[in-house]
Amino acid sequence: MEEKLSSVAKTFTPSPIQELSDLAQRCNAINLAEGFPDFPAPPCIKQAAVSAINNDFNQYRHVQGICDQLALKMNKMHGLNIDPLTDIAICCGQTEAFAATVFFHYRQRR
Repeated sequence: MEEKLSSVAKTFTPSPIQELSDLAQRCNAINLAEGFPDFPAPPCIKQAAVSAINNDFNQYRHVQGICDQLALKMNKMHGLNIDPLTDIAICCGQTEAFAATVFFHYRQRR
């Protein structure tokens, strides 16, 4: 494989998340760096993924309205009064979630 890489690609190093995953595997530790399910995906999820690929639906989902639905579900299932505007944050990816958390806590301390 190494001989097939360009000179530029050979200079790339693993991302910090990949390094943490490799370390967890070497140490037989629980990997909290990446989400690796320990069960097979249900057939309906696999079919939905294939359908999305075949229809070129390959972007993050728009999240408008999901917070409202989640707040309603939490109220119905658990009796919790959740404000969808202030109590729920939906992020597209781990990096966005991490940044939002850091910025939120930074603002709270000011």
